Amino acid sequence: MGEPAPGSEIVVNRLADVLFVQMLRAHIASREHPCNKGWLRAVFDPQIGLALKSMHENVAARCTVESLAAACPDQRSLESSSMVGEAPPEYLTNWRMALGWDYSLDPTAIIWSLSIEEQFYLVWPPLLFLLLSFRVKRSHIAVALGLIVIAVALHRATLWTNGAELNRMYYGTDTRADALFVGCLSAFLAQHRLRARFQLTLRILGLAAATLLVYLISTVSFTGQFLYRGGYTLIALATGLLIWSVNDSEHTWLARVLAFYPVRWFGLISYSLYLWHWLLLRNVSFYYFVGEWDAWAKFVAAVTIAALSFFLIEKPINKLKSRFSYSTRRIQPDAKQQLPLVGPFVQPSEQNT
Repeated sequence: MGEPAPGSEIVVNRLADVLFVQMLRAHIASREHPCNKGWLRAVFDPQIGLALKSMHENVAARCTVESLAAACPDQRSLESSSMVGEAPPEYLTNWRMALGWDYSLDPTAIIWSLSIEEQFYLVWPPLLFLLLSFRVKRSHIAVALGLIVIAVALHRATLWTNGAELNRMYYGTDTRADALFVGCLSAFLAQHRLRARFQLTLRILGLAAATLLVYLISTVSFTGQFLYRGGYTLIALATGLLIWSVNDSEHTWLARVLAFYPVRWFGLISYSLYLWHWLLLRNVSFYYFVGEWDAWAKFVAAVTIAALSFFLIEKPINKLKSRFSYSTRRIQPDAKQQLPLVGPFVQPSEQNT
């Protein structure tokens, strides 16, 4: 393989695929605690893997218990949520919507963004593990992440130019992954403390990013070409820059504004609000009672229900995490630099909302 020969490129590519799979297998087998749950474990399961294979072959089709049963006679495939931590139909919600399935009939349509995250984390952690195992420089990884972000933006712009449907560009993993890669890039950059002169520049850029985000939220339309021709990438970059700025210096006035209790309170209930607001928008109307104030009534109702859901359901369940965690060792403040870079945040929050 060291010398050019007919078919050498094909052989090298296939060997690289085999090496990647073997390293994943070795990683799973060498874990201190067995990999008993998660999508990676499900893919390697001989029965549940068949069900996932059938879903991947036709992602636009509506996934039902009957279709999974036909693809995998073993009834364990119908109980795969206990292994993967999520019901299989939820895993591909975004692609079913992007490729034209009638999402208006699906009460779980709001979880399309969670589907993108599930697919992303199926690829990114193993890939990062391999890169760090081969001692690839973090600066090189950061550059690669930046190039990937640019590639996703160009891909989405090309689809727009070629007349692709909005649903395809809005819900597709390949057209929305730039935000997740920007998050990973921000995590890499935030590992390094800046010099004083650069900290001031970062604070100014963070303030500019916050101003830009407020402006775009109030002016940009879902159907406007701006979002699909670089706008989504700009929003992701501004958000990453804002997080980096606040994380680098927690004593700036912008950081204090974001730490203001009402703002943090909305952050606490944000996941519940994310889930509940969709059902209210699509299925509830207060117009008979409040007339033109219907939208505000829905907002108040969504916040109220989300708060009740968080404090009565989500928060008590979160307290149970410590009982089922693998390790009770607490992360010390000085261990920040040792955290794995598998997501957009450098350090964990008390509440994962």
